[in-house]
Amino acid sequence: MRSDVDLSHPESERYKVTFEEYKLLLDWTNKLADRRQATSNLFFGVNGALLTIIGLAMAQLNDLERFVFISFSTIAGGIVSLVWASLLQRYQEILKFKYTHLALFEEVLGLDASGLVTAEDNFFHRGIPLQLEGKKVKLDPPKKAGKFGITLAEKTLAQLFLITFILLFLLSVALFVHK
Repeated sequence: MRSDVDLSHPESERYKVTFEEYKLLLDWTNKLADRRQATSNLFFGVNGALLTIIGLAMAQLNDLERFVFISFSTIAGGIVSLVWASLLQRYQEILKFKYTHLALFEEVLGLDASGLVTAEDNFFHRGIPLQLEGKKVKLDPPKKAGKFGITLAEKTLAQLFLITFILLFLLSVALFVHK
């Protein structure tokens, strides 16, 4: 980002170039957020399929086959869940960097509180009501402010799958040992 942008002349070439850089970064950030959502959808589907297969195997296999199959399946599911949680953490770090960079662009461009990222951050994460200049619109923020990026529900879902696979593994071991 250029620190020498002349804010007093929005029609200047440097301002226009910086604004184009801002729009490009905003587009990249939106695409990254979409990719993160697609990644979560994929991992949710894989974990759901593994649990379905494990459920079907419970009734179809004999004790030893069931133990071996469920053991390997739950270990695979645990690894998938750990990879998912790790990717969510990485996406959160990258998105936080990009949102911070966008907010800096908005400050340099003179957009400040009217800028998309700054307004969203103020509304959702700082609890500042949204007011549109020149309009009689006031929108109160959600009762509970949160973090930018990855939702708590996504992180919790990855952790719940991991816990489910661990419990299924332990159940499989206990059933095999007690027979």
